[in-house]
Amino acid sequence: MLQLNKEIHKPIISCIFHSIKETKDKMLFCLTSKFIFIYLLNDIEELYSHYLKSDEFKLSIMNDLNYLSKMIDEFKFNNQLLNNYMYEYIGLLFENRSWISMNEKYVNILNLPCNPFFKQFLKDKNIKRKDLLLNITYVFVDSDTSKNYSYFKTIKN
Repeated sequence: MLQLNKEIHKPIISCIFHSIKETKDKMLFCLTSKFIFIYLLNDIEELYSHYLKSDEFKLSIMNDLNYLSKMIDEFKFNNQLLNNYMYEYIGLLFENRSWISMNEKYVNILNLPCNPFFKQFLKDKNIKRKDLLLNITYVFVDSDTSKNYSYFKTIKN
């Protein structure tokens, strides 16, 4: 095992980390030792926060939701595996429904399962299909003096 002299190797580690282009490779580099991971933790958190705000992350969530929806729709019999998929789908949708609902692009991409077992699952859990996504309304604000108006989206109760 390679022994690191912590004070001597910090600038070298930092230089190597910042010279790596691919985020995936940066993450693999950070996992090479506990010291490197702890030393680069702030950089890792910054990369992760950028990733959470990126379209790449949002599209991966949408792909996961649509994949689960397809899997749920393909089941012909109600069983424990289907039940697990439905719980996973609902959990993932509820975790991310605020940003999905606020962006029409993602609402159009989303496929809701139409399997009768899914409908029964929602009924058993007292969830209405219309409550899966948040109701969004536009609030218009006009200015009397300038004859202009602006608007913003908000979640309707």
